[in-house]
Amino acid sequence: MIFFALTSCNNYKHVKNVLPTYTIYKVDSINNYYLIYAKKNTSIFKIVSKKEHTTKHYKKIKIGNNYNLNLHSRSSQTPVINGVKMSPVNLIDIMCYNYEDNTQICTDAKNGIYDLYTTENLKGLYYIK
Repeated sequence: MIFFALTSCNNYKHVKNVLPTYTIYKVDSINNYYLIYAKKNTSIFKIVSKKEHTTKHYKKIKIGNNYNLNLHSRSSQTPVINGVKMSPVNLIDIMCYNYEDNTQICTDAKNGIYDLYTTENLKGLYYIK
């Protein structure tokens, strides 16, 4: 019985975290940023990735291909002022975010995009596992 419990716990350590799979369907750019549009089931995600010169070790993403991505919501990165987390009343209240170089990137509620996302799995247009 003890052997079974130890074996079960040991096997648990080898379970790999599986990231959700997204299908890239459109790529656009504004100033120094790529806007990568991805779908998962019926949801649409607008991913912001800074343009970077990347080594040949990574593969460039392709429209129509699926990628495992760990997305981070921009709306969950609300600022803290004097120790108080500032957050909007509603996600629809935030229409655009400001980035470097006076770049403003907006959500697109009429097309079902209510938030912007980032991921460490993309450097520019290159996929990093």
